[in-house]
Amino acid sequence: MEKLYYSSTLMWGASPQQILFRAARAGVAGLEIWAQQADTFGWQPEMLGELARRAGLKLLVHAKSWDLNFAALNEGVRRTSVEELKRSLEFASRCGAGEMTLHPPRFTLPGLKARAMESGARGLEELLDTAESLGIEISLEVMEKLPKELVTTPEEYRAFAGDLLPRLSCTLDLAHCQNEGEFWDYLSRLPRISKLHISNKQGKKLHTPLAQGDFNFLWLMPRLQKLDLPLVIEGFDGDGRFEILKSDLELCQIQEEKDA
Repeated sequence: MEKLYYSSTLMWGASPQQILFRAARAGVAGLEIWAQQADTFGWQPEMLGELARRAGLKLLVHAKSWDLNFAALNEGVRRTSVEELKRSLEFASRCGAGEMTLHPPRFTLPGLKARAMESGARGLEELLDTAESLGIEISLEVMEKLPKELVTTPEEYRAFAGDLLPRLSCTLDLAHCQNEGEFWDYLSRLPRISKLHISNKQGKKLHTPLAQGDFNFLWLMPRLQKLDLPLVIEGFDGDGRFEILKSDLELCQIQEEKDA
């Protein structure tokens, strides 16, 4: 499974050693570490990097996103969000990850959407300056279609990035697409896609296990695996048994064996 990664949030509450050992045993390419999870549990980035190197695993980092908005109308929230995201970039650099996934910001009020676009672009440029000084690539994620999201389509992605577009790559999340047709359309129209986030969805409930939801992964996974892109399994599991991760990896392994 040389292109398969999974999110550390599928083992919420586990130690870094447990998470990395499980990934090495599963034979995946690497992990996407959520910076908020690392911060919550006090993980040391240098230790993560060393454990990953020993296990032969690659690391990606997902920036903090919960409670943050770097286009917020409130200047204090906006400034704090930028600083927290810079800390995520520093975390990525210290653990040896070359790429950080970034959620775009949101607007506060419909009548102030243009203002949010401008302040968000200023924040993005500041983050890109920091990222480039650290040797980290920022991959901006296309979000689900919620009322206050600024970036949910290829057109919105390009409009928000503007002149910064050549300095970014893009993360396309399958569960953020309304259907498979939209996913394949976005895949063909988004620039510089660096990876895919994969999980299922049940109506408006996002990031369900691969085998549970609207998408038929028994049909879809072989096609995803033929793309020349890393696939990152997303989800959240904090019950300590981590059965979601087990079932997701089993589905991917079955598809690899069937496709071989």
